[in-house]
Amino acid sequence: MRLNSFISDCILPKVMTVVWQHIHCNHANDVGADGSLVNYVIANYSCRLIDSQFEILFKTSCTPVFSAQHIFSYLFTHGNSQNHEDILIFCTLSTFFGSFVSLTDSIMDYLRDRQYTSVWNAVNAKNYKQAIKLIEKKLAKCPDDYLEALKIYVRGKSNLVSENLKILVQIEELACREPCLSNPDAIDLYDETITGILPDSLETWAKTIGELRWKSVKLSSKNEKLCLDALEACLSKNDLDHARKIVNVMEKNFQKNRNYIFWNVTIMVLFSLSDNYPDDEKKLWRNLAIAQINKLAASTKLSTGPGLYPAKSIQTPQEILLLHRILQLSETPEKSIEYLEDPYLGPESLAAKGNWELWRLRLKWLSRSKKWSLLFETSMSLLKRARTKDTTGNFSEAQYCDWIVWSSLLLSVVESNEQNYCNRARSEIIAHLNPDLGFDKSWKRNASLAYVKFQFENSVSFSDDSENSLCGSFSIKTIALLKYLYEYGHTSMAFIDLRPYFESLTTTEGTKLCNILAQKSKFIDHCNEREQNNELTPILEKLSSIDLSSSAEMTRAVNNLKLRYLSYCCVHEQKPYDSSSRDDDPLLNLVREAMKLYKTAIGSSEHVTGNLLVTDRHPVDDMAVLASMCLIKLGLRSENNKSDFLKSSKCSRIIQATVLLEYAWTYSRHNFQISLLLIRFYTFLGCGSLALRAYRRLGLKQIQLDTLSYTLVDRISTFHPHPYDQLIDGMTAKNSPVDHLTKQHKLYQKITGQISSNIWLSFQHGSYDSIFAMKGVSERLSRSLSAATCVIESRRITRLLVPSNDVNALPKKYVEMPLSGTFNLLDNNDYFTFPSFESNQGPNFTELCNFFPPPSLNRIRSSIFWEQMQYILSLRYESNGTKHMLGRKWLERYSNQVHTNTLDTTGMTSDEAVAHEICQLVALIAYLSCETPNLSKDEYEKSLHTYNTKLIEAFEKQRSLVAQLEFVIPASQSTLHTLYMAYEVGKLMITFNTYVESFESSANETQLEINKKFMHSVSYLIDDVVSAAQSIKAGLQKGGWLDQVLGNIDDELKTLVTEDFMEEWAGLVVESWRECASGLDYLVVPSI
Repeated sequence: MRLNSFISDCILPKVMTVVWQHIHCNHANDVGADGSLVNYVIANYSCRLIDSQFEILFKTSCTPVFSAQHIFSYLFTHGNSQNHEDILIFCTLSTFFGSFVSLTDSIMDYLRDRQYTSVWNAVNAKNYKQAIKLIEKKLAKCPDDYLEALKIYVRGKSNLVSENLKILVQIEELACREPCLSNPDAIDLYDETITGILPDSLETWAKTIGELRWKSVKLSSKNEKLCLDALEACLSKNDLDHARKIVNVMEKNFQKNRNYIFWNVTIMVLFSLSDNYPDDEKKLWRNLAIAQINKLAASTKLSTGPGLYPAKSIQTPQEILLLHRILQLSETPEKSIEYLEDPYLGPESLAAKGNWELWRLRLKWLSRSKKWSLLFETSMSLLKRARTKDTTGNFSEAQYCDWIVWSSLLLSVVESNEQNYCNRARSEIIAHLNPDLGFDKSWKRNASLAYVKFQFENSVSFSDDSENSLCGSFSIKTIALLKYLYEYGHTSMAFIDLRPYFESLTTTEGTKLCNILAQKSKFIDHCNEREQNNELTPILEKLSSIDLSSSAEMTRAVNNLKLRYLSYCCVHEQKPYDSSSRDDDPLLNLVREAMKLYKTAIGSSEHVTGNLLVTDRHPVDDMAVLASMCLIKLGLRSENNKSDFLKSSKCSRIIQATVLLEYAWTYSRHNFQISLLLIRFYTFLGCGSLALRAYRRLGLKQIQLDTLSYTLVDRISTFHPHPYDQLIDGMTAKNSPVDHLTKQHKLYQKITGQISSNIWLSFQHGSYDSIFAMKGVSERLSRSLSAATCVIESRRITRLLVPSNDVNALPKKYVEMPLSGTFNLLDNNDYFTFPSFESNQGPNFTELCNFFPPPSLNRIRSSIFWEQMQYILSLRYESNGTKHMLGRKWLERYSNQVHTNTLDTTGMTSDEAVAHEICQLVALIAYLSCETPNLSKDEYEKSLHTYNTKLIEAFEKQRSLVAQLEFVIPASQSTLHTLYMAYEVGKLMITFNTYVESFESSANETQLEINKKFMHSVSYLIDDVVSAAQSIKAGLQKGGWLDQVLGNIDDELKTLVTEDFMEEWAGLVVESWRECASGLDYLVVPSI
């Protein structure tokens, strides 16, 4: 009863009201005095007479709507759905005035649904056998396409593999049937069926449902609604081939809707960009799209007046953007520039409607084509317009002094190297900086930064000779930086704005600037004495003073510290570290100063924080972040006390950085950068539950699950795979990494549908540029590295926590990856959200604190290979087992190309590299030892002997990695990773042995004997792992750990962080170590 409530509540009242109004307007004389609609129907149409009760009901009705509702209500309740006279009343009402055909269809649907109510009731009750019986009973009376589809739909609910295969065959045959299926509701049912069976197989959908929808459109090409529904369905499944055909029919048959022209062109382009179609076809449709859009552009130029465009022409900003999107495919910037300069298609045309993106495009293309003169004049024109007031006295075009315009102007000046351009650019900057102009400060900031950029990038000095003489002890570049810091040093972007220019200063210039920022009074007094003009005096006084009385001044102090830290990165880190100068270490001094300023600011910031929103950051957050960075760098300089994890320099400094950031987080709970650093630090320390807590604080939304989840999820199966109890808002709640993985997996399941819906909305609203943007996002998500990581980590955790579960097959798109020479995954991870104040000439802070190798394509490929082998080895030998035979075929293909399809293991840990080598050898032996040899006996035995020898060596490497574990209590991330990886290797070897044994007499006898010896080594390895796990747990149950954690916190930090906070935090760290060690209980000795 899918349409019941919709028709009775929505369609009928509205449509019948219109009918009633139409009768009164056009047939007023025919309607009875009592205003009864039913009298008019009875009197004018050859329907059977309605019984007296029905007639009286309507004659006594008070309103037209009430009468209309009761006509339908009566027939639905008392009428016979098989009686054509009942149906005729509906059809007559809907078609009499020639505009209610859709109502007829809706009513017919309703009556059909009513006929199948018993079937749907059985389906909803999951009584599928009863539903099939009812359908077959009805089919025996009369063939019906809808019933046939319904029968297939019900059969698909069984979830039996054999039944699903039969259904797929039937639907494939149906797609080839002639005459083709014309019932759209039947096609909808087939669509639901095949989507339920193969939700991710878009290729099968296109071959079956896509073909059915295309054929139904050909059969009813004048039915616009049918065409739109079919097009939407094809786009949602990325079936661009059938979508292209459907929209082509729509463009021809519905020429009054000019949007279909651009839909057609857009889908041609999407088709040409897809990887799913042959190159020759993509090239053909790309060329057709380019030709079509050029034709539309040429037609636009034939406009006879303002707004008087030919029907087939470009008329909106989005259509112009589509034009340039398509022209990018032809790689002819000259054509784009030509259109951008055209009065009918350029940024100032009526069709453009002032769209700023077109100006950006124009600047971009002029820059790429190196038309420096034209780029200069265009930029100058925009900047002049930006500072020109309109008739109302406002700067209505202020957006034209966007930074991209200034950047384009200065680029053209540098590249053209003409004095005239330098002078004109200089004059324009001065005009924008004129205090009498009254320009908004946010736009004026761009001019100030342009002033800095000009000084650093142009060989000709910005200032004339008279100005040069005023520089005194500072270079013009330094003065430019000083002025910018004076004006905008209180903004959060000041450091990012100035970083590239600060890095290019000479050592002398950088030292002078840092001396001012460090408030070195003797140096500042000396500078003031040497200055020939006191213009710089107020600037020097401002920059050399510390004022934490306001949010802006706090930000200024933070920027000063960042620039001094940057100076250290540019100068001191280029030299070898001298341990003898430890007391005068500039990095250690920065830590102390940052913590001192942070303490002062936090202690006196109530008047500042009172004005902040809950989601705002505290202005001095970056002081704590900067101090933590310095601490990490200090810890990375040298390693000592390797025999004791907690007393190592690295661990000690990381503990200090962690407690500092946790303290800072209490004042700024929405600073995600603090949480990102805490995840990394807690992970290194082996505090899994605290790392999960910091991750949960991020509150990641939608796409962030793809770009930032790697901070925790990557290698979670070898760090903290188990669930645990956590206190949240005073209540104990069960938390688990699987919860985060499930949430992320749901993202990938839902996001395609969400993007498809938004793409369809973009088509409907003519927002063509957003279609390509969303298609790009969809493409990246479908090939996401994080999505593969999510699948891999989920499988590994499940295998560890519930070893009795069957190993499922990998998603189809991953199965071929270990066999492919090209790797079709994309790294969408966001590595730039992490805070980093380092020099751009060296590694950023994210790279510096990568305590483990970051995510990489090769490591994911190795992990996919590992999971595929786990699945294949779980399939025991069956002479007719389809899955087993497919597994053997996969092993054969891998064996044939293993020597040409190598994998670089440099981005892996030692444990992962050894595990990959073992898995590779297991794959080769599993295939060779259970197959009738195609080689000669000697070659066969030699190959098998070589593989086994290498496997023994690799396995011994794995055992040595466990034996060499140092300072295992408490267990750091490195220790946990080694133990979990070794256990995985041991379990793989046991599965491998069982796999070979299942072949019985078909297996190589020598291999069976070797495997028995292997099992002894496997037993020793797992015993070592279990023994280490037990010793870690036992060691953590002893006392003294709290004091050891607190012993790593130095005196400077203790003056900042309260004693109560430190003790509570240290207790949480110890509890997290114990809780993390509890996961080692899952490492049990399996039966061999």
